[in-house]
Amino acid sequence: MNKIIIGFLLFLIACHPDKNAIELNNIACNLIVKGQYDSAKVLLIDAIKIDSTYNIAYNNLISVYDELNDTFSVLRTCEKLLKVKPKLAEAWMGSGFVYYKYGDSIKSNSCFKKSLDLFNEQISNLKDTKFINANRINKAVCLILLSKDSDGRFELRKLLKDCPEDSNIIRLFLNMSRDSIINLKTKVNMN
Repeated sequence: MNKIIIGFLLFLIACHPDKNAIELNNIACNLIVKGQYDSAKVLLIDAIKIDSTYNIAYNNLISVYDELNDTFSVLRTCEKLLKVKPKLAEAWMGSGFVYYKYGDSIKSNSCFKKSLDLFNEQISNLKDTKFINANRINKAVCLILLSKDSDGRFELRKLLKDCPEDSNIIRLFLNMSRDSIINLKTKVNMN
């Protein structure tokens, strides 16, 4: 059973989260897949209490609240995530998707813009080359989300030449409209 998570395009990267928080998150993911959202919620809240910077647990908690149609908690959890991980570009991008879904296009665009700025910052940091291709892909997607379609698609076409190992995901985004990207759903995030 594929249950949704708000459209984080790539897995969020956690910096050495507490192993107990990871374990609770992973158990919660199994409950989410089984549709046991209330039980998953309790475990994810506990995981966040153990490690308040564990962004993947926040992401999954946002998904649970979304499944429970608890808009207030979805938005509140997004705000908490942005406070604990203000430099995590993926969190800003994901929050942009959430605000768009709930009808706040101004806040959504603000989040996409912040995400773009952070991806640009990460790309320009020559010491951090481990995730450069993912950051470049996310930058291109952010441009599309900010209605800079031709700029975003130009970046994706450059990436096709520079990063043949990522050609499947790049082609996927090249063939998607802005609305299709916004409505993109992913599976729950383990670890």
